[in-house]
Amino acid sequence: MSQTSTILQWLRTQGILDICLCPGGRNASFVQYLTEIKDFNTHTSFDERSAGFFALGLSQKNKRPVAIITTSGTAVAEVLPSVMEAYYSNIPIVIISADRPKRLRGTGAPQAVDQVNIFGVYAQCVDIENDFTELHWNREKPIHLNVCFDEPLLDDEVVSLKPAELAPLPFKPIKFWTENGTEQVPKEYVQRSFDYFLRDKTNPLLLVGTLSKDEAVLVKPFVEAWPGPIYCESTSGLRELKSDRQLVSGDRILLRAWQEKKMDAVVRLGGVPTARLWRSLETADFPLFSFSSRPFPGLSRGTFFCGSYDELICLEPPVRALRVVENDLFSLDKSQLVRWGELVEKYPESEPALVAWLSRQISTDASTYIGNSLPIREWDLLASRENPVHVLANRGANGIDGQLSTALAFLDSQKPLWVILGDLTTLYDSNALWFWKKSPHPLKLVVINNKGGQIFSRMFQSPLFTNSHDLDFSHWAAQWGLQYRCVPEAQMLPSDSCLIELQPDEQQTRDFWREYDVVWAK
Repeated sequence: MSQTSTILQWLRTQGILDICLCPGGRNASFVQYLTEIKDFNTHTSFDERSAGFFALGLSQKNKRPVAIITTSGTAVAEVLPSVMEAYYSNIPIVIISADRPKRLRGTGAPQAVDQVNIFGVYAQCVDIENDFTELHWNREKPIHLNVCFDEPLLDDEVVSLKPAELAPLPFKPIKFWTENGTEQVPKEYVQRSFDYFLRDKTNPLLLVGTLSKDEAVLVKPFVEAWPGPIYCESTSGLRELKSDRQLVSGDRILLRAWQEKKMDAVVRLGGVPTARLWRSLETADFPLFSFSSRPFPGLSRGTFFCGSYDELICLEPPVRALRVVENDLFSLDKSQLVRWGELVEKYPESEPALVAWLSRQISTDASTYIGNSLPIREWDLLASRENPVHVLANRGANGIDGQLSTALAFLDSQKPLWVILGDLTTLYDSNALWFWKKSPHPLKLVVINNKGGQIFSRMFQSPLFTNSHDLDFSHWAAQWGLQYRCVPEAQMLPSDSCLIELQPDEQQTRDFWREYDVVWAK
């Protein structure tokens, strides 16, 4: 078998069905094979950065590893942002980069850059030149196969792949995080640690971050049984949970509760939270206990266990035995929610009010993807809680790049996909609609055009932070063949795929946030 067919054969043993291919000269043999054999779903793109993020979405959607194949040179470097996101999101991807022969390294020959270990700590790297052997990949981080090709670049014959047995998934033991590394522990140790942590607590907060749909199902009984205050972020899939213990007025209630000593500990489930309280805990001497399937504590302090939730969620007895003292936190939470409703009515064309309106337009059968920075925070604060919505997002490295590419991997012919992004996020990934054009399934793409990165306008004085602009997205929509609607001008949204541009009133938005801050200052 040729080197190319051997590598493709190995991909099959890893359960890979989808390959994101960016064709070029040096990876011509992969293009040749994937053109002639039909063992993979091949998704082509001219942009490696976009393809890498599309692969992230495919892996999340199909719960399988996905491969990305690039040519040599700077093309490999374009995949770094998505590899970083995959690493911090614990998403298994394989990067296959074609390379020129090893003898040309350091010569400055065209496209003979140093590709080995280009992804640093974010990927396991294997350098290959006619010596591919079976690899051990534990899927704890992405893997990078750097494959050297000499002339001729095409194989004489395309060899059919053999049937392959799927390599078993590696067992993921529970690990306990310390400043000096991690150590494997039995779940009984987790139980004892949790019992000890809760022994003297009267109002611990349960803070729930990003979960997959399957994880949310496992975690839900634990959350429902929690007798103290609960805050579920939208990416947990449990934000719409009907519980009188659920805090619903946004994450500022957490800071108030912490500052006024209405909670005496934080227990975190899921990915690293978006809530501002989480960052405040970094330098605070405050009890903190975390469980996650992702191997990152998110802070440099606190007790942290990593493992699968079917192993970790064995902790119901201490939850039921937990003695919680009632306080006025829940009445404050409900009164603040009423105030936000009043502000939405008072400033109906402000950005937060338009996000609240938008959340009511999305049907329960739709998929919803929300970009980072301001949109996901506004959704957490004001989106409707009437219908359950499992929000998809990239919450690993939390960058704004590649968001649309990741989102479009969730396109489905049977149900609509809503994608909600900021204007700069959309501009950053503006060629991603290439993937929709190739599979034009139902899409509602919402761009919140507030003329720049307005999350920074509430943090810093300098206007340079916002990257202000006067662009609209009507011509971009036309370029890709999407219907266009501008809100609040449009009275009706089309039933077909379209781009919806939210253009909030700048003065109403400023007034909304000014009054919001005043309410919390009281």
